[in-house]
Amino acid sequence: MIIHTFNFEKLINSFREKNIKKLKQNTQQLFDFLINGNITKFDFFYHPLGFIYCKLYVSKNSDEIIRLHIWDSEFHKIATELDIHTHYYEINSFVIKGQIVNEVYSEKIDYSEDYEKHYIYKGEYLNDNRILKKTDSFLNLIKSNKEIIKQNELYKIELNTFHKGYPSNFEEMTATIVFNENHQAPNPIIVGTENLSDNMFFKTTQVDSSIIQKILTKLFNPPLE
Repeated sequence: MIIHTFNFEKLINSFREKNIKKLKQNTQQLFDFLINGNITKFDFFYHPLGFIYCKLYVSKNSDEIIRLHIWDSEFHKIATELDIHTHYYEINSFVIKGQIVNEVYSEKIDYSEDYEKHYIYKGEYLNDNRILKKTDSFLNLIKSNKEIIKQNELYKIELNTFHKGYPSNFEEMTATIVFNENHQAPNPIIVGTENLSDNMFFKTTQVDSSIIQKILTKLFNPPLE
């Protein structure tokens, strides 16, 4: 049976309620919707941080967004050291497969050998492709927390929090459903260490539909628990 519509508001409410049972139910309904003839309605892209992503829902005023993130080295394997960053919105992420490591960094005003100097990169776009240019400004950052989020667990990243996230095992598929809310002015901060290149280029590339079919088949075989 082809499901023509999906109630994203129900999924958003389950995020707001932090209700794991409802999140699992609504996520399964979402994937039933996707794999039953609706996946071609959505565009998937390769992300510079090594995952494949898709915007599944954007509210009318663009302040609420549902995204799907999938890490799988079979289909997309990239290593970048520009992985510590902030967001201009709040992130609520539900792990549907695998485990995610989330590291949080704190800024220190003073400088000592315990802190690593991280230069701020300024982002620009050229024909939909992204260019990051190193500035002379830097921050003293130190890792303040490291958390492993398991399958069927929910975690939150607050506004303007320096963090980086990655799978606990890059050899296994990892996937999350992400609800972004409370959008502010689009001014995220991306930082890199002193030894990195002054200019870094990231091409915007869409994922071929045949690859998406393979990824979703792999994602649901075996079915989500």
